[in-house]
Amino acid sequence: MKKIFTTLLLIVAFTSNAQFQENIDSGRPGNSFSVFTVGKNVFQIESGLDFYNEGNQFFSNSFFRFGITESIELNSGLLYNFTSGSEGVSSYYAGAKFHFFEGDNMLPSTAFQIGVGIPKDANDESFVNALFIMNFPFSERLSTTFNFGANMDFKSSMVNNISQLFYEGVYALNFSYALTNKWTTFVETYGTIDKFSNPKIKMNLNAGFSYLLNNNFLLDTLVSHGINTDNKLMVSVGFSYRLPL
Repeated sequence: MKKIFTTLLLIVAFTSNAQFQENIDSGRPGNSFSVFTVGKNVFQIESGLDFYNEGNQFFSNSFFRFGITESIELNSGLLYNFTSGSEGVSSYYAGAKFHFFEGDNMLPSTAFQIGVGIPKDANDESFVNALFIMNFPFSERLSTTFNFGANMDFKSSMVNNISQLFYEGVYALNFSYALTNKWTTFVETYGTIDKFSNPKIKMNLNAGFSYLLNNNFLLDTLVSHGINTDNKLMVSVGFSYRLPL
């Protein structure tokens, strides 16, 4: 892992360009990570309220980002349960993003995200998440973002008396279209890949809109539902705010 981390830093140092965008760039709405970092000395919060119709559950999903260089950011998040009888933080996340390459008309912009998920419940296992992120603009208005990688559990499990590390593939494919200079719509599929599960490839669908209030403030909403999973209808509203320091 140390060698991989050092290699990432060297690649970033020699291949990256400035990441600060004229308008705020957010991972909301949706499940995919944005390919771009926030820029040096920029703090950004991405937060929303999620409602799940099954059990009438409410969650606050917040993600915090800070740029330590133009192409490296630290990020963290937490999920807070507002549901009656289950109030409290459900899980934490801490990670970092490295932007490798600024794309052009032929090649996609590329980044790498690595993080650690820590559940509040001691019975649930922590995991390491590693993702490659790519973004390619088909035109000035239409672009696609693709995440692919894996979740890996910290704790090993015994299978046939052999200690094995559990892992599963994860993916997200997002298509975004700018309706106007302010309004953007998107559709996204995301899920996991696990050869031991049924179905092996689990799929969920997101769709929604975002509205650019100003260069640093974005409002959003989405609807989500499982395609071949048990995930029921979810509705989310939220915002993203960027603060250059």
